[in-house]
Amino acid sequence: MIGQVALSLLLLTSAGLVVRSFLALIHMDLGVEPKRVFTAEIHFPRGRYNKPEDKKAFFDRLLPQLNAMLGVAGATELIGLPLLLSPRGDVTIPGKSHREEWTTNLELCSEGYFQTLGQHLLRGRPLTADDITSGRRVAVVNETLATKYFTGGDPIGRNIKFNILDELPETPRDAYFEIVGVIADSRSFDFEGGTMVPRAPDKSQPEAFLPYAISGFGDRAIAMLTRVPPASLVNDVRQILWSLDHDVVLVQPNVAGAAGFSLDQTMQGLVYGKQEFAAMSFGGCAGLGFALAIVGLFSVMTYIASLKTHDIGVRLALGAPRSAILQLMLKRGLTLILAGIAIGLIASLAVTRFLSSQIRGVSATEPPYPVVSVFALSLRPAYQPVFCPPAAPLWWIPWSRCATSKPDRSTVIVTGPKMLYGVL
Repeated sequence: MIGQVALSLLLLTSAGLVVRSFLALIHMDLGVEPKRVFTAEIHFPRGRYNKPEDKKAFFDRLLPQLNAMLGVAGATELIGLPLLLSPRGDVTIPGKSHREEWTTNLELCSEGYFQTLGQHLLRGRPLTADDITSGRRVAVVNETLATKYFTGGDPIGRNIKFNILDELPETPRDAYFEIVGVIADSRSFDFEGGTMVPRAPDKSQPEAFLPYAISGFGDRAIAMLTRVPPASLVNDVRQILWSLDHDVVLVQPNVAGAAGFSLDQTMQGLVYGKQEFAAMSFGGCAGLGFALAIVGLFSVMTYIASLKTHDIGVRLALGAPRSAILQLMLKRGLTLILAGIAIGLIASLAVTRFLSSQIRGVSATEPPYPVVSVFALSLRPAYQPVFCPPAAPLWWIPWSRCATSKPDRSTVIVTGPKMLYGVL
């Protein structure tokens, strides 16, 4: 019985940590609610819209119409998947040398990007419509880039070069961009084994945001902050695109099998999917294991009580109060239960330390409070019989049956005016 209690506690603790990690994942602050973000790729016909001015002319007509749609709070152009995927490469900063690669995420976007995706400005200014129109070589960077690459200094007004731009066609070569603003960090994700894994808040990836009109390379994407379900806007967006150019195609993002016009749908496949499956699997197995432990403990306690029935009859015959006998028997059972809890807690602490290195959102010192409370509730009937929580029948029912049963008549011995119940 000690082993059953210890294993049950260990299983419940492990499942609780996995579920806690999943809950931390789905409730992490992204700056914007994914269910309200419409995302889509825009594929241009081959041989057209290859020049920066062509891309700019197209989005100059598209974005105002998207912003004017009912149920849309803001719209922006971009080249990646918002918050999840974007190009990355090394950077060069005049006067600063580095041996390791300064990997930085790069986004080409319109002036509405920061408002649409909930990016908060810390100092300086964001990109403006004038920056987009003139193709001005300016950049907004996040706080991680500012503190990592400009330690002890102010990045506003400093120049930075994004080396990846030298590899793209229809993009300025050897171009330096003036930093005009710094925004707060957003959650960064790493692509690992077909799943996007969030980085810790203090390990955000350096990011930079440039006017999209500086380059004509490649297809683009759009994102909209909506007041209605994003899927309900798909046909309206398609009609707007067809009114501008019948050859431009609206495509839902599809990354590693995760597809959908809502950012939440994409994150369900890329970020939440495996974690949700693990949480449901562990939770189901833990619940089943706990149920089996309940049945096993009840059976053991019933068997032990049956072996003590004769002894209980003798004590009752000698005048022992039923409450005292019940309390005595329960204490014997509680000794085994407490031993199992002690062993289980020690094993749970060890498992917690191991799991904290394997799953995110769990501390190495995470206390198994929910599991302990379940067992603590089960212990109360030994000292407060009036209160009987659901777990109490494990030992309350078997022992109370014995304590309230009448001794067998065959054991009656009459001695004078008194009746003494003894063992024949």
